Amino acid sequence: MMLSKSLFGTDGFRGEYTEQTGPGLLNTETISKLTTALIEFTKEYKILVVGRDTRPSSNALAQAVIQAGATAGVEVWDLGVMPTPGTFKVARHFKTLAVMITASHNPYTDNGWKAAIAGDKLTTGQANKVSDIYWDNLQKTHKPKSAGQVIDKHELSGWYINEVVKDIEREFSAQPLAGKVFVVDGANGATMNYTPVILEQLGAKVYRFACDGVGKINQDCGAANLNGVKDYLKSHSEITSDPNFIGAIACDGDGDRMMGIGILGNNNFVEINGNHVFLALAKGQPGIVGTLYTNSGLVEALNQMGVEFEQCANGDTAVTAALVARQARGDNWTRGGEFTGHHVDTAWLSSGDGVRMAAWFASYVSRQGKTFADIHKELPLWPEAKTTVIINPNAPKIEENATIQQQIKSVKDSLGDKGRIVVRTSGTEPVVRIWGEAKPGTAKIQEIIKDLSKFIQTNS
Repeated sequence: MMLSKSLFGTDGFRGEYTEQTGPGLLNTETISKLTTALIEFTKEYKILVVGRDTRPSSNALAQAVIQAGATAGVEVWDLGVMPTPGTFKVARHFKTLAVMITASHNPYTDNGWKAAIAGDKLTTGQANKVSDIYWDNLQKTHKPKSAGQVIDKHELSGWYINEVVKDIEREFSAQPLAGKVFVVDGANGATMNYTPVILEQLGAKVYRFACDGVGKINQDCGAANLNGVKDYLKSHSEITSDPNFIGAIACDGDGDRMMGIGILGNNNFVEINGNHVFLALAKGQPGIVGTLYTNSGLVEALNQMGVEFEQCANGDTAVTAALVARQARGDNWTRGGEFTGHHVDTAWLSSGDGVRMAAWFASYVSRQGKTFADIHKELPLWPEAKTTVIINPNAPKIEENATIQQQIKSVKDSLGDKGRIVVRTSGTEPVVRIWGEAKPGTAKIQEIIKDLSKFIQTNS
């Protein structure tokens, strides 16, 4: 029975970190008790691995997880700073529980808690059960069990790096990036000592941006904010003019997504998003899964390639669920993802791994003798627009606002089959995200999205 609202959004439990005590807040108390609930829910697992990103609050929250695990009687492996996919890859290989302390691409003032069972993210049903146990336990008194052992496992960072390198070289041969030049944006986060090292081990010359930890995680850097690395590229023409320069790669704060930047010349930047990577991932595949945000230009290209496309709800958890359902029906579908840079290959991991995908995509492009800009030109996408509307967290959901819903329907009807819009309330932040696309030469999607955002702001 649900005692209170589930703590979980679309990707774990997130919020603004606070030292204020109290249930349901993003504090050490909640993180500790949430970890206890996870261990109670998964009684058969006796090892918990714990990773974290570089936020100011991450160490304290990770220590809360470690202490809770030890108090609950399980063996705890402290991985230190490690990307989410690295933490989950360890859990998949060693068949353990995993908790990652991160708020992904959110601001540095936020933090969060993600969990996996043997490398697989909690499903919505599993997360809700863990949340139920958390709320139920607040009414109980628990006797501590025999303390579990806490083991420093920082050396597994090297294991994860080696696993990625071996996997890429297995597909593309040894040193597939030899002689190539890249810029890596580490978002001053969990990937800053992973992605550039992996590309270098694959033979690349790497220039680092936001990889020194001096700046704040995700602030003016990372996959969710590409302006920072664009400015870096503008001021380093000696890099972009190198004939061996392929492009820039950006991961987000916890490393579960990646994006890219290509240069057409004279500082004319083009962004490589999930659609461009999907086209590469789809080659030779029977089908691929994307979300409702997948660009129709990509879907058209997939149809021309004879690759089937399945659309699912937003979130890489939904992508994975669709792939697993396909596999259960006997379909050899392993790849999918989101335009925001979450790329899933279930043969590797059941959730997004931006670190491995950065190495994979870089190797794919380099093997063809192309640059990121070349890849961008190969996929004509429908023009898109998106915006974020900040809403009052205490206001009724827009899904329950008849005036707003009528306006959304009116916009959709006016677009017909020449375009689409998606309006979604965030599961992790008090915002509404609006996205749209329109067939080239038809509706002016930028104006449509701008007008709709103003309407929602006024009427919410």
